[in-house]
Parts: sequence; C-alpha cells; structure tokens
Amino acid sequence: MKTIISKYSVIISAGFFAVLEKSIQFLVPCLIAVLVDIWSAYLLGRRVHKKHPKKADGKFKSEFKNRVLYTLITFFSCILLAGYVDLLIFRSLETDIAIRFVTGIFLGYEAWSILENASSCNGSKWAKVLQKIMIDKAERHFNIDIKEELK
Repeated sequence: MKTIISKYSVIISAGFFAVLEKSIQFLVPCLIAVLVDIWSAYLLGRRVHKKHPKKADGKFKSEFKNRVLYTLITFFSCILLAGYVDLLIFRSLETDIAIRFVTGIFLGYEAWSILENASSCNGSKWAKVLQKIMIDKAERHFNIDIKEELK
C-alpha cells in the first residue's frame, strides 16, 4: 500500500512540476517585484511616521498580507493560464507570446506601484515630478490630506 501511495505522489508531483516548469522562469521576476513593492511600502510607512506619528507607526502590518497573497495568486494564475494559451492556442514551445505579455503587464503594474510608494510623502525633486502624474499613497492609505499639508 505504501508503494502505491508513494508512486502516485511522485506521479502527481511530477505532473504538477510539468505544469509549472514552463512558467517558473516568469514567476520569479514577479515574486521579486512584489517583494520590492512590499519594501517600498514599508519605507513609505516610515516616511509617513516621521511626518505624522499618529497616522502611521512605520512597521510591517500583517493585515495587508491578504492583499499581497491575492495579488500573487491572481497573477501567478494568469501566468499559468498564459502558458497554456501559448501551448494550446499558439502551439509554440519556443515563443512565449502570451506568457511574456502577462508577465510584462504585471511587472509594469508593480513598477508603477513601487514608483508611487517611492514618490509619496517625499520632498525630493524627482518625487515631485512623479507626483504630478501619480497619486500619493500616503493620502489614500493613511488618510492624510496632502493639500492641507502643503499650505
């Protein structure tokens, strides 16, 4: 009985790896981008804490882990789906058109979020340029009225 269970577990594991094998190289940059986004949000919280100690404590909060997990699961699922689109619809193993497109969109989304975090509640010249086209996350996440702060 143990032999049958171990055989099936190896087969299931190999099948799962076969599904992920094509997509792993695209999942790693996305995971790194999410980690950089988390770090930039942490640094934003520290900047807000320096200016508004009552609005933010400048620490990691586990209450936001669900949002991060949802983002990871959603985009990892999209990347896996795009891998199947490449395999079954485009019928190509060499060019990963759909998976590269989905990965590019996700990395662009994360880059925008990182830039918003970096420019929010920041007085440097480059941040002020970015603030003209990006929202200030300090205003949205910490309920700080930026317009009143500038007066």
